[in-house]
Amino acid sequence: MSATLPIAGEVLDRTFTPEVHEELDRLIARYPEKKAALLPALRVAEREFGSCDLGAMKAVAEKLELAPAYVMGVVSFYFHFRRPTDGTFVIEVCRTLPCALRGADDFAKHASEKLGIGFGETTPDGLFTLKNAECLAACDKAPVCHVNAYAWELLDNDTFDQLVDDLRKDPEGFDLTAGRKTPNPWKGPADPNAKRTKPEGERDYEYEALTHEPILA
Repeated sequence: MSATLPIAGEVLDRTFTPEVHEELDRLIARYPEKKAALLPALRVAEREFGSCDLGAMKAVAEKLELAPAYVMGVVSFYFHFRRPTDGTFVIEVCRTLPCALRGADDFAKHASEKLGIGFGETTPDGLFTLKNAECLAACDKAPVCHVNAYAWELLDNDTFDQLVDDLRKDPEGFDLTAGRKTPNPWKGPADPNAKRTKPEGERDYEYEALTHEPILA
């Protein structure tokens, strides 16, 4: 099953709630023009609808007064937006030069063989999608991948195999934060129970856009 963004098909009727409209209005007010709020607005749509499908893109386009084709072009450019065909777990493997020098290409080949799919594809059970990623900001800890935006560093074939097996065994209860070996400046301490501090004022949309999750209060 392909995990690429569909360019045709049914456009679901996606409508933002009044509360989300207010949230987007506050977000838009932070920028000099509506267009500048596109990336964080797409994150809001992704949160509300589960993915950036065609209906979600259309809703964002209408809110920001943009052409739907422009919004689709942005979504298709950035690999980290969730597509409607993505599986439960999106595994993104960095293969840029620093990671390649540390064996990322061989690791990527193994990951593909372990999952039984190519890059840009989803397993038949809908559990895993495998994607190429640009730099994941852990060049010194390669091979590295993200699983639903959570970093897994210093991987080898055995570690990856165990990760996949554990996710298959307990997809709802598995702790995705367990793979980080060092603190992430965007996600805070490696301890998943440590409380992060919210900056004063409005929600930190830049933080959320990078971490794929709302910042904790």
